[in-house]
Amino acid sequence: MRITAPEGMPRPEGDDGFELLETVWAWFSHDGRWPTYDDLDRSLYQRGIDTAKAIQQLPPDLVWGIDARVRVTPQDEQLVQLTAAGLANCAEAASVLRIMLLLLQQAIEVERDWWPTGEWGKQRPSIDFETFAAGRDPNHLDRRTLGLAAQVAFSEPWATSISSGAQPGRWGDPDSSSSERAREDYWELSFDKRVRKFAGIARNDLSGYWKLRQQLIGRPEALTVEEAVGTAAVEPEPEPLPVLALNCALHSEIAAVSAGLMEKGEYAFAVLAAYKAVEHRVQQLTGLTSNGHNLMGAALSPPNVRITVTRSTDANLESEQRGMAAIFSGVMQALRNPRAHGPNKADELAEAAETLVLASWLMRRLDIAEAAQAAAGTPAAP
Repeated sequence: MRITAPEGMPRPEGDDGFELLETVWAWFSHDGRWPTYDDLDRSLYQRGIDTAKAIQQLPPDLVWGIDARVRVTPQDEQLVQLTAAGLANCAEAASVLRIMLLLLQQAIEVERDWWPTGEWGKQRPSIDFETFAAGRDPNHLDRRTLGLAAQVAFSEPWATSISSGAQPGRWGDPDSSSSERAREDYWELSFDKRVRKFAGIARNDLSGYWKLRQQLIGRPEALTVEEAVGTAAVEPEPEPLPVLALNCALHSEIAAVSAGLMEKGEYAFAVLAAYKAVEHRVQQLTGLTSNGHNLMGAALSPPNVRITVTRSTDANLESEQRGMAAIFSGVMQALRNPRAHGPNKADELAEAAETLVLASWLMRRLDIAEAAQAAAGTPAAP
């Protein structure tokens, strides 16, 4: 008999939809990471399942990363994650959900007693492996399941970030050294005032949790597939959206500082690291010690342009110089500063990826500046 989510939670409307959820769970439980859309699509295709049709059997709120109406095919690198409701429809995920609710209970207690210290707005209450394990019987504490539950909690709307010491490879690999296993044990989950929404909920009340969760995100009643399709049918069918999937290699200096953070799901920190790298390189090329938009204005604004990041050599040169100065200054104000000074806001994967592409493009323009300095025999400032 197939496991289905408790009453009040959405369920797939066909076997292929259940197979999709089970496949995502299998990847996650085996590797300790969510699969990409390409991972999912290939796994289902090898079993004779059409991924697009399987997705159409899913009501909203079961997965992150794919559109239930398949209006736009996800890019291959897009991560596919299960919500608590998605996991509730997977036979082997019950223990992870049980621990996720225990993590929520502890988060509620921590947030109630927490008070910020240090610079205001740069901290969030959090729990980690050690604090959760304290006082619990180690013989009944499955460290691997606890780590998976922490990742699931991060996908829920009350969590803000997660950091982990997990190493590449499969969790629990017997060939791992003891030091690697120790690092794999560690994680820290941050959250905010939204956990208060769940105060008073019973520890094992998954249905009650889901009801409050949907209220939190402004969806008090989850739609079934029939309701979602019926609602859409009332409206004129929109024109198909054009799909253009791009795949580009990030500049090496951006990849060096941001790739690891992206793999851990620390999207906002990955963006911050990228733009701090851009800032540092401008300082190196100019010898200036200021930062942010002041640095960019001093380095790039005509008529006193210190480095060449333009390609025009004709009447368009000054226009391009002013435009590039505005772009470099603008990203410092709009992208670097909010992530550096808080309050911390989580970034979605797609926006973070697009923002890193912009940082990569800026780095390539700085390659032009470095090449110009080398051609002129002018070394970069120390």
